[in-house]
Amino acid sequence: MEYELDARWVCECGDNYVFHEGFNRAGFKELNWYRAAPIVVPEQRKAHRSLRDRLIGPRKGD
Repeated sequence: MEYELDARWVCECGDNYVFHEGFNRAGFKELNWYRAAPIVVPEQRKAHRSLRDRLIGPRKGD
């Protein structure tokens, strides 16, 4: 079965894999599934309530 380069897959156990070209144990290049860090999805910022909040940021602590 052919896979698209940089395709991602998450195992049932929660491990993340990406399909790309890398080196095997013998040192030869091959296309295979390699472990990868999970993609971080940034959380949505809350909407500002007023123009003042948008112009003047939160106060810094002392």
